[in-house]
Amino acid sequence: ASTRDATTINTNENSDNRRSVVESRRRNSQSSGPMCTSTRLVLLLIEACPSAVSVRTKTGFKNCFKTPFHIACEADADYRVLRAMLSIHPSLAVQPFVTSADVMLLYQHHNAVENPLQLLWRNNHQHYNSSRSNISNHQGHHHHGDKALKEKMALLLEAAHMGTVHRSLDHDGNPPFRLLNGACSVRCPRDYLALVLKDHADQICEKDERGLLPLHYAVRNAEGLESQTYTQFVIDSLLEACPEAAAVKDEHGRLPLHVAVGDVGLTWHKGGVQELALGYTDALRTFDPQSGLVPFLQSAVHAIHSRLHLSTTLELLLAAPEMVQPTQAAQRRQQQEAPPVAQLY
Repeated sequence: ASTRDATTINTNENSDNRRSVVESRRRNSQSSGPMCTSTRLVLLLIEACPSAVSVRTKTGFKNCFKTPFHIACEADADYRVLRAMLSIHPSLAVQPFVTSADVMLLYQHHNAVENPLQLLWRNNHQHYNSSRSNISNHQGHHHHGDKALKEKMALLLEAAHMGTVHRSLDHDGNPPFRLLNGACSVRCPRDYLALVLKDHADQICEKDERGLLPLHYAVRNAEGLESQTYTQFVIDSLLEACPEAAAVKDEHGRLPLHVAVGDVGLTWHKGGVQELALGYTDALRTFDPQSGLVPFLQSAVHAIHSRLHLSTTLELLLAAPEMVQPTQAAQRRQQQEAPPVAQLY
């Protein structure tokens, strides 16, 4: 009896999971157009085995270790297929093709480790660009492809930034998803980010429900030395449109420069630190409420890692040399530890 009850519980759980996928598929069927046979088949497979969407190939599919979601993005799968997969595992939106253990082994065979956002855009951007400039009799068809690509990219960004694809302000009272915040939270193709900046310029200086600007998300989600040139591009683009963003503190009272040099370890010449420092010079003299240090001292912690970090510390110090003066507490310690004058003779 207990075995039969356990089987019943598992069956019910699987049924609930499948019903969730079916409901997700039904919600999108109205706006995504007619469903072809291959799309219907893939959705049935997802419904039958939801856990399969995150299983990577073991032997290296086309020299990469991919999940079905990676392959779906590469094949430009229907929006409903992508949404059904992300409704099960939203993190699939930004998972790279290879795991960290595989990167060094496969590095010689890949120019970069792409995430699904980059793959989806790379495989479609030529079509997208042609759709925007095409003025032939097929303009309506290209416009549909233009819209479909935008919707897919927005879907992946929502899953990555919000952790779900089921948010709805009208029905659930949840805060709205800001596309620019999502684009600044993960690594996107540069031309796509430039497009989002252009189409959503009103969001550049707009705080979300947490009091954060796109610049805050761009800085705190930077991926380290290997992508600092990209981070510099994002920071520079945001500050060019909204210079005052460099002076806006986050929910912890920290400036973007504090997070950039203290938490992420961005650098002066390639990581956007120069842009942040010159965008709001008072930040150079502002103590980080978390570490209690000024930016040049925050950067000094990372100076042992590379010449770029050492150079960053020097540049921050040269930009505010007066901050090298000892604090009052340090001065008091020096006075207490100094021997009496009589002992010096």
